[in-house]
Amino acid sequence: MTEPDKKLCVSTITGAIGLRGLVRLRSFTQEPEAIASYPLFDQDGKVRRVTLKTPMGKEFIAEIDGVDSRGKAEASRGLELFVARDELPQAGAREYYHVDLIGLRVEDQGGNPFGAVLALHDFGGGPVIEIKLPGGRTAMLPFRDAYVPVVDVAGGRVVIAPPENWPESPAQDKRQDKGVKTNAGSVEGTPPPAPPPRGGESQRSGVEDVRGVPQPEIGNAP
Repeated sequence: MTEPDKKLCVSTITGAIGLRGLVRLRSFTQEPEAIASYPLFDQDGKVRRVTLKTPMGKEFIAEIDGVDSRGKAEASRGLELFVARDELPQAGAREYYHVDLIGLRVEDQGGNPFGAVLALHDFGGGPVIEIKLPGGRTAMLPFRDAYVPVVDVAGGRVVIAPPENWPESPAQDKRQDKGVKTNAGSVEGTPPPAPPPRGGESQRSGVEDVRGVPQPEIGNAP
């Protein structure tokens, strides 16, 4: 792994099944069965080989090497499984893995520094970007073209166009946006993607949710 800290949680163990060590495994990938195509490891870096058995929506009955009893399966509840960032396919145009955005420096269109990207969220009204401002405060902006006109992963920066009085006054999402940055797929426990853009608008797609990754073949944004 070229950057050990760049890893994505793609699965978690939610419970035990039966007496022989089978577990319930929840997948966070767009195509749930794609979880089996990635080399997985746990929080400690230990490789975890997973064999999917029976699908159950976004969950599977699964077998994990070394987990061969009910007790071990119960002890695995809550175990998170990760994939290294460099194992993931290249994102397409106007597509982003959230993990690639975290930590990017933030500046306005005049080049003035505004801290760094702390996180991305979707609370039901569309994606928002959380920024850690100089001094330690945090503030949010809608993750839309009108507020975030430039995402330059290679250059390590995000350019924002905040409204007047921001961050003292929260941004009101009333601008006529050219496009919306959304997720290509929803993740269990999170709101679904924003609706398609209005006619004539272009849409940016974030292929990775807070805890999700794309299937091995990335399709076009919806």
